[in-house]
Amino acid sequence: MRKKGYGIALAMNVRVNPSVDLGKGSSEMKQATIVTLAIVNIMLQFVDGLASYHILSAGVPEENPLVANYIAHWGVFGGLLYSKAIGCILVILIFMLRKRVETVVVHGLTIMACVYSILAVLLIMKMVVLFA
Repeated sequence: MRKKGYGIALAMNVRVNPSVDLGKGSSEMKQATIVTLAIVNIMLQFVDGLASYHILSAGVPEENPLVANYIAHWGVFGGLLYSKAIGCILVILIFMLRKRVETVVVHGLTIMACVYSILAVLLIMKMVVLFA
């Protein structure tokens, strides 16, 4: 026999059986999301560095003053390598905070991925204009 209100509880996604732990699966899924976001951010750093190298090798000046300063001191390859290493270290440091502030890490890595995705698209558009 069905308990009264059981259908309403299911429709509202309310836990009826308190012995079932729904939080653990959610936490594992969030951890997997954080790992994926960290990998995507590292890959975006690599793509950004590669695209920047090709554009800078074509003679286009660097627009980021901080990276331009690194390039002035260590050359194109050294300056880009240093700036991308800093970016990767930042991603790793954010990733290491995943156990303490899980939600903040997800948002931080998501924002970084969005920013670098937009920058990657802009760099690819710049390459198409320069090399087409």
